[in-house]
Amino acid sequence: MTPALETLLVLADRDIAAGRFAFAETEYAKALELDPDCWRALHGRGVAHTWQSSLLVGDPAALIDSTEDALKLCRKTGGDEAEFFDRVSFELINLTSIKYNELTRVYTSLARRENRKAPSPLFFHTWSVSRPEGLSLEDMYIPLVNYLSAIIMIAEYLDRLLADRKDSKVRRLHNVSNLAIFYDWVLSFETAGVVHDSYAATIRERRGKLDALRETLESELGAPELRNAPEDFPEGKPLPGVAIVADREKKVAHFPLRPPFEVICPVCGTVQKSNRSICYQCSCKFFFDDDVE
Repeated sequence: MTPALETLLVLADRDIAAGRFAFAETEYAKALELDPDCWRALHGRGVAHTWQSSLLVGDPAALIDSTEDALKLCRKTGGDEAEFFDRVSFELINLTSIKYNELTRVYTSLARRENRKAPSPLFFHTWSVSRPEGLSLEDMYIPLVNYLSAIIMIAEYLDRLLADRKDSKVRRLHNVSNLAIFYDWVLSFETAGVVHDSYAATIRERRGKLDALRETLESELGAPELRNAPEDFPEGKPLPGVAIVADREKKVAHFPLRPPFEVICPVCGTVQKSNRSICYQCSCKFFFDDDVE
């Protein structure tokens, strides 16, 4: 890897972590011009582009194709597959989790504006967001379900990707847990009559298999009960809070700054309050460079 390429990748990774997704997409694209076989740049460009998608703009499911192409490049060039799966699983879990939260914030905001009860049984909190003007709850149903379906496709793809990897069971467990929440929201929309019966039936069938899979993964991992899990999510818009440097074996992560709301553990991918200095899921220690002793 040339110094110029490495510099572009570092800048792009930092811009992703800071939420400057348009800059990151440009930098990943420039990296691909320098090396068309760079899987990190190809996958990163797809991630950066997907972060910029919204309810009415973009197709998140296109990230599946760019990730598949990146995997082919990694294998073609003899790249480090462990690094590939580690990076991809972290980024996709992070992206689908936060995009799901964005959907619930927008939906809850609209439901509150119209004095109507939101149908989801999970993840509805009093988030403060700008409300889309001129849109009613009914106007949002189709694009919201379509976007939710795209998030589900990404999470299902990641589960298939990690299914045969013994070193990714923690990440797979986290992804499966998220997927169960995504499925539950689809099924709650079914009662409101806004999800096609055949799609709801498919989701119900898949949902029925998830609990058994989760129990199997927890048993294999000996996963502890999450006694220290936060009960409430912080108010405000969640920020990525991605570690720049992390040692997975020693379970130590260094962040350039402590984000105002949420931090993402680079070992297990768990999103949690940023006032923590240790992950409640895997006990990874967090160090923030801007903390004053």
